[in-house]
Amino acid sequence: ETDTINPPEWLTNIEYLNKDNNVHIENNVHQTNTDKPYSHIIYGWADEEKCSITYYLNGEYSNLSGLWTILQDCRDTEEKSKFSIYTDGNKIYESSTITSGSTPEEFEIDIDNCTKLTITFEKGDGSAELGNLKVW
Repeated sequence: ETDTINPPEWLTNIEYLNKDNNVHIENNVHQTNTDKPYSHIIYGWADEEKCSITYYLNGEYSNLSGLWTILQDCRDTEEKSKFSIYTDGNKIYESSTITSGSTPEEFEIDIDNCTKLTITFEKGDGSAELGNLKVW
């Protein structure tokens, strides 16, 4: 018996509860600024203010993993980007700030018993993306 209720699933394949207009979801393949492919992408244009997307997970998943990277086509960006993750209104994760020259960062966080998962982009012009987003 495993600790998880559901098998791994791409977060981008789950219906979101609500999202701001300047948050985008893509399932096609992009390249990191270090030439590694990734997909299942969420990014936000948060250069003026925060933007977010919320998923209703109903406590069905225990973990979230992903990749925080600068998109290869935007590797010369001057913009500094960062995001945070909230479970049921509580901040549980804050990324480092990345910009041109930053290497991609993989992360895995505990989201046990989370009803609502919110990803908030606090800075950035869309040149930084979350990829390979998976819940299980």
